[in-house]
This record gives sequence, C-alpha cells and structure tokens, in this order.
Amino acid sequence: MENAAARIFATAVFFACVAAAADDPYSPTADGPAAIDGWELSWSEEFNAEGTKPDPANWGWELGKVRNNEWQTYTRRNAICSGGRLAIVARREANGEYTSSSIVTKGRRHFLYGKYIFRARIPANRGAWPCMWLMGKDCEWPSGGEIDVQELYWTDMDGTPGPTLLCNMCWNGSGGKWDAKWNTTRRTLASLGDPGWAAKYHTWTMDWDESVISIRCDGELLCEQKLADAINEGEWGENTRGKCPFRAPQYILLNLPFGGDAGGKFGVDTESLPWTMEVDYIRVYRRTGTADGLVDGRK
Repeated sequence: MENAAARIFATAVFFACVAAAADDPYSPTADGPAAIDGWELSWSEEFNAEGTKPDPANWGWELGKVRNNEWQTYTRRNAICSGGRLAIVARREANGEYTSSSIVTKGRRHFLYGKYIFRARIPANRGAWPCMWLMGKDCEWPSGGEIDVQELYWTDMDGTPGPTLLCNMCWNGSGGKWDAKWNTTRRTLASLGDPGWAAKYHTWTMDWDESVISIRCDGELLCEQKLADAINEGEWGENTRGKCPFRAPQYILLNLPFGGDAGGKFGVDTESLPWTMEVDYIRVYRRTGTADGLVDGRK
C-alpha cells in the first residue's frame, strides 16, 4: 500500500509540474525538459531548428502509399520545424493529389522502457487520422508489437459520428500472420467536456517498464497493459512465439494520414484541408541508474 501511495503521489506531482511548464495550451512551450525526481533525461526531440526538416540523425521518412488504404501519398515536403514545433501538413495539391508526411526513428533511435512525454495539438476533422506511436524494431507487425500512444479518427461509438481519441497496444494472436490481439481504449472528444479540445496542445505520457505499460492524456489514464499478458501466440518472425514484443526495442512514428480503413469510415472533409498536426516535443526519461529509454543510436 505504501509503494502504491508513493507512486500515486509521484504521478500527481509530475503532472502538476507538466501543467505548470505548459500554461498556454495554444502555443508550444519555450521551456526545456523538466527535472523529474528519480528520473534522468535519456533523449529528447524539441523540434526547435527553425525552417528545417526534422533532424536526419533522429528521423527517416516513409514515402508513397504505405498502409491501410489511406488517401495520402507521403512525401518529404509536408513536414517542417517552425515556431518551436514540428508541423505535419495534410493537403490537397494543385494537381488533385493528397499528400502528407510520416517520420520515423527506425534505424536511428530505438527505445526500451522509461517515461515518454509527447506534447502535441492534433486535428480532429472528419477523415483525419493523426498518430503518435511505436512499432517493434526487429520483426514484422504484429509480432514486433504496436503501441499507439495517441490515435484519433471518427467513430460512432456513442451513436453519433464524431472524433474519437484512441489508445491501443497489439501483438500477434493465433489467427495467422497478420492477426493482431488488441487492447484498445476509446474516448469521444465530446465525452471529454471541452468543446475547444482540438484547438489546444495536450500531453500524452507513457510509463513503460518490465511489468506494465500505462498511457495517460493530460494526466488521465487511458490504457494499461501488463506485459505478462501480451504474449505472441503465433510464430511470425524469428523465435517470436511465446514472447512479449514490449520487452524488445521499439521505434517512434509521427504521421498524419487520412481516409482509409479507419479514417475514411465517415468520409473525408476535403473542404477543410489543409490540416496540421503540431508536435511540440518528445522527451524520454530513464529511471536514475538504469539503461532505460534510448537503447541504441545514442549520440
């Protein structure tokens, strides 16, 4: 009980510090990474290099049509660091083509355990599908695992179509190569009680250790998964059956797709394009004295 109470108190103090450092919900913060008792900074991306593409030491690109029957073609043109944040823009080009960007740390920065803090403002237009997520470094999906820290698209889960915030984790089930077993939590934006939610920056925090992954948005627990219950049931990829993919390194993806299998269920409001996903920062902490967080690609 004492350990549980201490963890709850530490979590409350942490989110109070985050709120104090980001008083203006409509702007990127000018503050650097906060000191957190018991933790030390492992890696951060502040996106502060004005007018540049994301740092190639940290980020590569997905290009073309990639997944989920989405409408956009991914290019290098649609992502820029500006005003203290990364802006990923989804738009319709003069030739009628739909474009956006997807950046990934794969092959550059990989992560295992630690505390992950993402601050971002995301579009909630009909058809938008903004994502901040992680995938397994060493083997195919879903055997390598997927952690959707933040995902948003329209659903009708409360009977009326509208934007819905999702938090998901998946691993390999028993139904075949592409069969995924999911732990999913959904919250409609309407249920959050803030009509201006999509106009503001919000903070997502993932605490990940050898036992559990817990993901919160603005301090509210969205999704939790015990690693002992996230075991691959199929053998897709070398020696993956019976293993938990969340005990192996993952890489980060930031992208703004639209349309497709989930994003397009209620159509796409193309008249409201362009849309911008704005990422203020990503900060990764490790417990003091551990090797958590950034596990390869260290500068």
